[in-house]
Amino acid sequence: MAAQSQARPSRAELQVEGMTCAACSGAVTRALQGRAGVKAAEVSLLRNRATVDFDATQLTAEQLCEVIEEIGFDAALVGVENLGSSCQPTAVIKIAELSVQGMTCAACSGAVNRALEAKAGVLEVEVSLLRERATVSYDAQQVTAEQLCGEVEDIGFDAAVVGVQDRPLSMEKDACSEQPAASTGKRRAELSVQGMTCAACSGAVERALQGCDGVLEVEVSLLRAKAVVVYRSDETTAEQLAEEVDDIGFDASVLSQGEVLAAVSSTSVKKLPPETAKLHLQVGNAKLAAECQRVLEEMAGIVSTTTFNSCFLRILYRPETLQPRNLIEALNDKDLGVEHANPASAQDKPRVDASLQGDLRCALPPTLAILAVVFVMPMTSLKHMLSFSCGIPGLHAETLLLFALATPVQCYVGKRFHSAARKALKRRSPNMDVLISTATCLAYGYSTLMMGLAVFLALCGETQEEPPPHFFETPCTLITVVLIGRLLEATAKQRTAASLDELVRTAPPTARLVADGKVTEV
Repeated sequence: MAAQSQARPSRAELQVEGMTCAACSGAVTRALQGRAGVKAAEVSLLRNRATVDFDATQLTAEQLCEVIEEIGFDAALVGVENLGSSCQPTAVIKIAELSVQGMTCAACSGAVNRALEAKAGVLEVEVSLLRERATVSYDAQQVTAEQLCGEVEDIGFDAAVVGVQDRPLSMEKDACSEQPAASTGKRRAELSVQGMTCAACSGAVERALQGCDGVLEVEVSLLRAKAVVVYRSDETTAEQLAEEVDDIGFDASVLSQGEVLAAVSSTSVKKLPPETAKLHLQVGNAKLAAECQRVLEEMAGIVSTTTFNSCFLRILYRPETLQPRNLIEALNDKDLGVEHANPASAQDKPRVDASLQGDLRCALPPTLAILAVVFVMPMTSLKHMLSFSCGIPGLHAETLLLFALATPVQCYVGKRFHSAARKALKRRSPNMDVLISTATCLAYGYSTLMMGLAVFLALCGETQEEPPPHFFETPCTLITVVLIGRLLEATAKQRTAASLDELVRTAPPTARLVADGKVTEV
């Protein structure tokens, strides 16, 4: 009876590729039904789909995909539906911290925020432009941290997972007791919509979806070519919504779908229960941090403790039972050497990108040499030193030297701008990288073309005394100046973070509260 009370029945829909006959679908069915924890399995050869009822306490939807892949078919998770109604929270909430590189302004951080919020299974998103970090709360049954990184990379930024942690168990219990995870009859589907080219297209898709019966909310992203729809499951399905989009001339497919629960909203999640507070502490090393955790677990009023970045502690406590000052004093009485830490300083501070410094070191010497050849030498007695022929018909030593100096700057150092420009054009959102890449490619391409034309004319018998026109100094100067600007920007961010850290550290640890003539130290 205890095992049955703890069971969490769920239903997963899987996309199965590679089935060609009834024998294939039968093999998939037998493989799924033979897995412990699977209650029922239904495989559709026509739709290339498998619907599986299983106990989520015994296996996960990802393990079901692995079962199918082990017998030679390709499987992908489409969506997971929670069928149980127990007081245990049906969503597996995790918090992922992502490193997001390439954000330069509030518009960039806003784009990252919107891209992550539109992903099915994401509950809450916080993007920090200064720290180049994104903190995401999500349902691990619907999405993974790696998929979140993929969403960020799809809009042109570089993303990596810094860390993933479980939502504290006490928070889940409080949420369960205060807001039962009951089904709302609503589902959230994410559709891929191909063929949109402008705001009029996305508006047409949005109006078509809003006109469908049972649709409650619609959000269409032109840049990501996706639509997120919240609808009533008893009135329509995700497949019917995709057909509506197809009917107006676009190609639509269902990427993912899942149930919207009442306990955990699809748009927001409380960071802390109302009666719980958070405290960050810094210790000397990882060994002391582990010792602090052991001591804290024995103290009344402690909800949970988490260690991160080796020497930082995140503590959830109940303020009616325990005060921060008493907590710190109790730890220091055991010679653990703890001190209050600013939450911002507890995370990785913005650091100057090492690759940015390396690119600048590679670009600066050739750029200075080119500027000296083009602008300084003509004003001195050395102006004719490079005017001799270099052995290649039609080319002077000066032109060949400038070409040799400009090529590594344009092709190697400038590839960061060219790559970013390609991604920006892919998402149909031109930015400064597109401008820089276009300008440098035009200048370098024109100069190289003139070199080739001079060689061709010389081979044809037309000799020229003057070197061919060129602008090799333009791409080098532009790339170097922009790199210097970005390095100064990164340095400013680093100093700003340090200043904010020092500002918080100046706050006094205690204060005196005067109420009705009574002085209380808090």
